[in-house]
Amino acid sequence: MIKISKTTILPMLDIMERFNAGVDVRKDLSELLEYEDYQIEIERYQNHIEGIGFTKEEYIDYFLNIRTVEVETIASKALKYRVKDLLSVMDNVDYYRDLYEEIKDFKEADVKDALIRTRFGLPDEIELDDIRIIFSIGLGLSGGWVYKNNSHYDLKLIIDKEKKTGLKNTIAHECHHIGFNKYMKAVNMDALSSSKDTALVLYFSGEGTAIKYCNNFHGIMTRKIYKHDDMDIDDQSYRYYLNNFDKIYDGFRNDIVTLRSCDKKEMNVVRDIFMKNYFYRDVVIDGELRENYLWQPIAYHLGADIWGLVHDVFGREKVFDLLMNPSSFFQYFNMALSEIDRDDLHI
Repeated sequence: MIKISKTTILPMLDIMERFNAGVDVRKDLSELLEYEDYQIEIERYQNHIEGIGFTKEEYIDYFLNIRTVEVETIASKALKYRVKDLLSVMDNVDYYRDLYEEIKDFKEADVKDALIRTRFGLPDEIELDDIRIIFSIGLGLSGGWVYKNNSHYDLKLIIDKEKKTGLKNTIAHECHHIGFNKYMKAVNMDALSSSKDTALVLYFSGEGTAIKYCNNFHGIMTRKIYKHDDMDIDDQSYRYYLNNFDKIYDGFRNDIVTLRSCDKKEMNVVRDIFMKNYFYRDVVIDGELRENYLWQPIAYHLGADIWGLVHDVFGREKVFDLLMNPSSFFQYFNMALSEIDRDDLHI
């Protein structure tokens, strides 16, 4: 069953309008944050792997002081990097009321249309049922996310940016995570402690396969599935990836070599390398630190290139097979590189 919820958008815009007029909205905001959609979001941030969570009370104080807060003093990165976007919505309430009208009639049929790409990127036996689609003015920095069986889309960062076609691709991407997580429950990461190199490529597979199958990725190694459709990814992150590919890939190859000789049994060494080297958002460009510059971290695009190449040469069934049986990954990956005359990228 697919359930679509948009119940918090207009109440939040009403609160913003009253807040702009100088009305004390603390009580109303507190009550709104008790709605299921916002409770799910708060829980999701509190359980985030990057430790960027916040409480309901912290959000209320943040909201009420948004026009005077010193951004660098905000503890949660989820809130710190949301300031500009939240103010943009507050300063353009009427615009976002009109934007809400564009999705007001977004129905289950639209979601089912989006899920066509999702299903293509998943094994046939994986069912996508009981999905809750949440449209809201989000609390944190993530425009689209999945948590448990919930898939969220922000009015400012997704709906305003993507419009209807892009929105369907984004829904396809996020719902892919739900099905992918179901499939990958069978993989025991601890059992891969003796083959940390293949464990690392599995870390790339979640976002990588979602970008490949749902966002029509065209990279250095892989090509678009839907040749006549546009690629739908963050341009700034994509340009950074292309411009720095040689450095990124050399680092990836070195990490694989390091992990092959690593005698530590703990799997957290793989996770630590992945988070440090491929899941960052802050980058240095021309000697200047650009915070939150990458909307999509390196793992998205390198993952799509790695797993997408396997798809291009050997087909989707081989992708699913290697996800379950990753010990043969590099054998097939290197064969695929030879097929596209990129032996220089062998690992």
